[in-house]
Amino acid sequence: MRKKQPGTGSRVSRWRGLLILGAIALVTLGLFVAAPLAITHYDEAEHVDVDCQVISSLVTNGGSRSLRGIGSTRLQVQLETRECGTLIIRNGISDLNAESIASYFESGHNYNFELGEASFKLRDLARITNIATPVYGYSVA
Repeated sequence: MRKKQPGTGSRVSRWRGLLILGAIALVTLGLFVAAPLAITHYDEAEHVDVDCQVISSLVTNGGSRSLRGIGSTRLQVQLETRECGTLIIRNGISDLNAESIASYFESGHNYNFELGEASFKLRDLARITNIATPVYGYSVA
């Protein structure tokens, strides 16, 4: 019978553990960094038109953050809808028009929204990574 060298089993276990930990770190990094970046870029290129019933609208401060931790805040209009979840209007929002744009949306009325396609189709996953569906255009349905 061959004797096992002392300590070899623990080295293999240690390397296996480090490999598993590394794989978990890569999956986490992909889910919370790479996926949101890919979704954002796809949304800018591909849009989908969807009719949604607005439940509420309000002006909020939205933020952005870079990988270096540098970020900024800006005004945005946040819409809660029955069929489409949370939608965010960022483009064209300023101190001067934020309240009037938010008040344009009446509760219970249907509107047609031009949305980022990836965020809309993956909206359940996007909630986990805290990505709201961006609105690129809107009109009364």
